[in-house]
Amino acid sequence: MDWQTLFFNADGRMGKKDFWVGVAIIFVINLLFSQVESIGWLVSLATLWASVCVYAKRLHDFDKSGWLMLLPLGVFVLAILIGALSMLGGALAGSSGGGSGVALGVLFGLGFGGVLFGLAMLVNIGFVIWVGTRDSDPEANRFGSPPDVPLVTAI
Repeated sequence: MDWQTLFFNADGRMGKKDFWVGVAIIFVINLLFSQVESIGWLVSLATLWASVCVYAKRLHDFDKSGWLMLLPLGVFVLAILIGALSMLGGALAGSSGGGSGVALGVLFGLGFGGVLFGLAMLVNIGFVIWVGTRDSDPEANRFGSPPDVPLVTAI
């Protein structure tokens, strides 16, 4: 297994099997270190580059730009912004009714933001499934030739 190519190089192409192995390893590392308060955030930050490399190579395998991985992130940011604005709008709308009106407005905003966050999660899960199950281009594309041998050969 070529770990350096798998996790630290965003160039080239990667098949489905290598993608799922890479995603699983990154997930387990993040899950294990999320319980360690002092370095969990640092490990999560370090695995961010590995995730970018894995997703970029997989997207390249079916002739898509690696920048496409920003789409789910954009949906999350949009959901957070709209949720925050709905909380603010609910609070301002409820301010004429006193303290209880503000609380109801904020609760409405939290509920609406929660729904948007849930939809953003579905978009993210759908993106991972799409990237992980899409068939590879059988011929060379602008990102190179299809890999002859999978990066992960021991599994």
